[in-house]
Amino acid sequence: MSWDERFEKFGTIKVQRETVKVYRDFYNYVAFNIGEPVQTAVWTGGVLTVTLNNGKVIRYKDQNDMVGI
Repeated sequence: MSWDERFEKFGTIKVQRETVKVYRDFYNYVAFNIGEPVQTAVWTGGVLTVTLNNGKVIRYKDQNDMVGI
């Protein structure tokens, strides 16, 4: 699967310490509790790439499919 295009087109990601919120409009979002401090979260080619403060990288191909790098 892949992300619903509403998430990608809206393009807003909010990092709050150990949580990443991916918005599909002004009020609706999917929240990921990472469990470790997050440094950045960005869209890269239809994938959400999250970089942690310890250097670990996590990629989300959709709301349910996470891959650690």
